[in-house]
Amino acid sequence: MDVQSLLALTLAALLVFLIAHGSPVVTIRLGGSEARTTFPMAILAAWDAGEYGVALLSGVSAVLAPALFIGIRLYLLLPLALGRVPVGLAVCLRLLHHVSRWNTVEVLTVAALLSLVRIAALAQATAGPGLAALAALALLLAALESAGLHHLWWRVR
Repeated sequence: MDVQSLLALTLAALLVFLIAHGSPVVTIRLGGSEARTTFPMAILAAWDAGEYGVALLSGVSAVLAPALFIGIRLYLLLPLALGRVPVGLAVCLRLLHHVSRWNTVEVLTVAALLSLVRIAALAQATAGPGLAALAALALLLAALESAGLHHLWWRVR
């Protein structure tokens, strides 16, 4: 893929990331009351419930790592699209490699779907736009990961 295609895919991932974390993942109706939650709200609820490990791992792997993955790619691709070499290219590529190991949005999307099925047995649960966006984000991040940036290294030299 060329730089412009990678940039477009990365910008799409940023937009979907914002939708995934700003929209309700699930809506639960029980006894006339309704509760909606976003993924960051679910992480905070897990933290408040004393599930510190779950909250920390979910926050790192579903919020922080994808945000860094997208942010670093944008930092690299924007100057390259303008014909410039970004400062710290080699360091950023190494950091991108390490961040991608923690990027497990697809695992959390499957976990959210399984949780939705389990909750549906107890109450009326409806998947929200945030869950669809998480699934789309998992696909976009997988596409970005497979496209890589290593081939750009030779174009910069």
